Amino acid sequence: MLFQPRLTTVRTITPGAESARQYPPAARALVSDELLVCLYTLLPSLKDGTINLMEPRSGSQEALELTDMGRVRTLVNGVERTLRHRSLGANEQARHLWYDDRDRLIKVEIIADGVVAYRIEGQ
Repeated sequence: MLFQPRLTTVRTITPGAESARQYPPAARALVSDELLVCLYTLLPSLKDGTINLMEPRSGSQEALELTDMGRVRTLVNGVERTLRHRSLGANEQARHLWYDDRDRLIKVEIIADGVVAYRIEGQ
């Protein structure tokens, strides 16, 4: 990934192939991949507002709203915890992100893809 003032370049390397895609600049951008939920730890800011989500595997890009849903109780690996809930996007396509008091990503839920991932403490 290369973020520059006038464009963002994402290079994808696979066995036997290499490609690059360029995207127009965005004030807040995040590269995402359905196989790497850990990328949500790299949010450009935890403030409410628009984030340009780029998905190099599919070539798509969309502007999604990051919304602070407040502190809520949620299950994390079978244990109920109170965490800061943020939603990226809306409706069934939303990505639900839960952060602890130190702004560490603890849980990711992408309902449309059937994905739920947790941080393992001590890792």
